[in-house]
Amino acid sequence: MLTASMIVLAGTVFVGTPEEIERKIQETRARATQEASVWQEANIARASNPDAPGVLAREGDMPLATLRHRWALGQAQAGKLQLATSIEPAVLETMAASVGCVPEGKVQPAGFVRDQARPKVLSGATLLATCPGEAYLFIQAMPIAGSKGSGDVVFPDLYTLRVAGRPALKYYFKDGSGRQKESLFILDGNDQYTLEYWSQGDSEQKAMTGVRRLDTLAMP
Repeated sequence: MLTASMIVLAGTVFVGTPEEIERKIQETRARATQEASVWQEANIARASNPDAPGVLAREGDMPLATLRHRWALGQAQAGKLQLATSIEPAVLETMAASVGCVPEGKVQPAGFVRDQARPKVLSGATLLATCPGEAYLFIQAMPIAGSKGSGDVVFPDLYTLRVAGRPALKYYFKDGSGRQKESLFILDGNDQYTLEYWSQGDSEQKAMTGVRRLDTLAMP
């Protein structure tokens, strides 16, 4: 029985007993559900202009050096605990490469234990990749809630776009300093892929500027 573990979920490292990790994950998912509700309202308000960016929550951003440090710690912990993922790592690596970003090490296991007979195999995966111009990309793959036990909460009616042939949902966010984020959600069978591309745009422009890197996304 696994008595201590480490899980990376949406870039956050959770360490502790299975019960402590589950509580932290549920708290994270509750916040994510609340954010999704806010995004849903923003989507309705911006229906006439889907490219208009919403207000960027800067607490979700952090310096690239800090990200790399945390990512390295997570990689070391995952290796020490011999954690694995049920998601094919090549899918996330291909997605990063298709938009011109370079993975920071290996894909990390994330999420929860799907099969108690395999307590070190987690249901999802996450990847940090660096991109030109001090930008970076997070990619996370997680099962959809209800499809394989616990999982990400989705609002299927909002997935009106098609990306790589799959239903998708996209949001843009920007703050007064020009820092911006492109969020892309893709449904692929019973899994959801979440991508967050952080970059520095033009603070003099209200609209998104620079390369919309996720527009070139490809999936295997």
